[in-house]
Amino acid sequence: MEEQDSLLRVGVVTQPHGLKGQVNVYPTTDEPGMFRVWKTLILSGKGGPREVPLESAAYFKQMVILKLGGIDDRDAAERIRRCELFIRRSQAGPCAENEHFVADLIGLNAVEENGTVLGTCADVMKTAANDVFVIQREGRKDLLIPAIPQCILGIDPAGKKILVHLLPGMLECYD
Repeated sequence: MEEQDSLLRVGVVTQPHGLKGQVNVYPTTDEPGMFRVWKTLILSGKGGPREVPLESAAYFKQMVILKLGGIDDRDAAERIRRCELFIRRSQAGPCAENEHFVADLIGLNAVEENGTVLGTCADVMKTAANDVFVIQREGRKDLLIPAIPQCILGIDPAGKKILVHLLPGMLECYD
């Protein structure tokens, strides 16, 4: 597969949909409408990564129903259950100011204003109110920091850090 940095995960196949090879996909992109724009996806999982044409996309509740080239019956759709779908970074639109791809945040050090390194960003959770950075700390519980201006003071992917301000009592909740 291409270097992971050049790919962005956009979904995970959850199950077959119907008898003609369509699959239900849980989108992991903020813009699931892009499935109607993308012409190809990279299917990673069983059988190794491969590029597949995207023939059609439909939407139902929080799911995307896709028809992928070469997946033409329910058995073939069943074989790609739990496989991940990626796009090349070049297929993604540009981020707006102060926006970042989650893939670019994973692995950055969370650093307090005083220079104390809290840990490493392991994930970004989506919630109804705001995103939440999951900061992995060695030998301790993960620290959850809301992605709000009061807490996230700056993100510097080149410097590999996220500058954070912890609200009073926030750290004590996880110790």
